[in-house]
Amino acid sequence: MIVDVIVATYNGEKYIKEQLTSILNQSYKDIQVLVRDDGSTDNTKKIILELQKTDSRLKFIEDELCPNGVGENFKRLFKKCTSEFVFIADQDDVWDVNKIEVLLTFAKKHFSEDLPCIAYAPGQVVDQNLKSSQNRLTNDSIKIRSLEDMILMNGGIQGCAMVVNRILYETALRNEFFWYMHDQVLSLYAVCFGKIFFYDKPLFKYRQHQSNVLGFNSNTFISRIKKYFSFNRNSFLVNQYSDELFKNFWLCEKSALSYGCKKIFTSYFSSVQNKSKFFFFVINYNVCIRKRISTSVIKMLLTKYIIEQKN
Repeated sequence: MIVDVIVATYNGEKYIKEQLTSILNQSYKDIQVLVRDDGSTDNTKKIILELQKTDSRLKFIEDELCPNGVGENFKRLFKKCTSEFVFIADQDDVWDVNKIEVLLTFAKKHFSEDLPCIAYAPGQVVDQNLKSSQNRLTNDSIKIRSLEDMILMNGGIQGCAMVVNRILYETALRNEFFWYMHDQVLSLYAVCFGKIFFYDKPLFKYRQHQSNVLGFNSNTFISRIKKYFSFNRNSFLVNQYSDELFKNFWLCEKSALSYGCKKIFTSYFSSVQNKSKFFFFVINYNVCIRKRISTSVIKMLLTKYIIEQKN
């Protein structure tokens, strides 16, 4: 079975060769690696084209579309996919040699053929030189179990950690709206229409460096609470991209949603303009941040806006 691996790049010349090499050297050999660049101004494209000459499984996707951010870049890659399973890769990580083999076996065991599914594994957090001093993992347990877990997350399952099935990516592509972050879109579709599974052993090195689009957030509970006490006059609970995603998703998919998901979305939309109403929404549906309702309540009390205000 051929498995697709998709890699969205942008100014990644420093690490892209090492990452692509780690993917091409996987113990599972039946792969097609699709790479698309989003307008790099460095040598990223040149490095990819040189590597493509050495391995026919690597395909560089070129088109006339304008650069439009990482989420849209991955969406365009998904439109090129044909495999039953698709792995997502960041441009700067390094995969363990058995990542595809292990996570694919896990996915085949747990996925339902008729449900959109995600399986993901944690990464070992390392510095730019792939060194780890504290043996930290990106996750130690499943991050999203229900729609309520996503309301205040401002994100989703880490894309570079996941494998998805065909029914998930085809379902997510059936409506044309803007993808700010691909992993958030995929997580929303999986949690509303399918299932998410967690493999509890690390399968890649998650590199942290100054150019990360979104880095690893290792803040402790106490440090996050201290941050909320800064009383930033523009502080918010839900960023504008998450709110826009919820609106677009609702407009496109409301007729297909379960009764429970419909109730959550209608309650969310009816309460976001009033902090008191939103407080009761959070309590009533047990909307947590990092599995803690207390964190949600404290952050809600200390932030000024529910939805991020546009400048």
